[in-house]
Amino acid sequence: LLRGNKHGFEICTVDHQKDGKIRVDATVSFEGDASVVCSYTNEDGVYDHEKYAKIVKFHQPTVGDDGFKKYNLEGNIDPFDIETNTHAWWHMPCGRALGMFNGKLIEYDSTTLAPIGLVIDADELVDKKICVINKSGLNADRAGCLDEQAVVVLLDKKGGHVKIVQPNEDGSYWRKYDRNRNELFPSRVVQAS
Repeated sequence: LLRGNKHGFEICTVDHQKDGKIRVDATVSFEGDASVVCSYTNEDGVYDHEKYAKIVKFHQPTVGDDGFKKYNLEGNIDPFDIETNTHAWWHMPCGRALGMFNGKLIEYDSTTLAPIGLVIDADELVDKKICVINKSGLNADRAGCLDEQAVVVLLDKKGGHVKIVQPNEDGSYWRKYDRNRNELFPSRVVQAS
């Protein structure tokens, strides 16, 4: 259930076991043209507010802004440093939109560029490099479109380790929340062999 207001909207759940009581799960408000503030709340008894209730501020990218990363002639996005103030975003060849904000890797809706969810938190990313490698390069038959065989790669600047960011089974990248276990699924990052 979505309820709009002059500041943004609320994401709600109808609790049919409690006579249709409406529970507010998240409040999304807009600040200016490029910022979205999400406040995740839930009055459910199994929800651990001390652990998960927090306000998260996201940047909403816009087409043509300074943070947009372009693919090079080989069909890759060159490695760039990740710091807490890194602002960058790009479209994956499959159409998904990913970006960096406050040292976090975020998935955005491919059409509206609204934030969908967290892919990897800053504690796993800051002081590393990130790039996108397209396995097949540019496909001239598709008028400069990229082949859909691209991977997001994390490069450890100190140890030289390489990690691959795996998409979820449905092709998305953001981490899902498991209400039954009251926890986020772990990030899908694997060590490259």
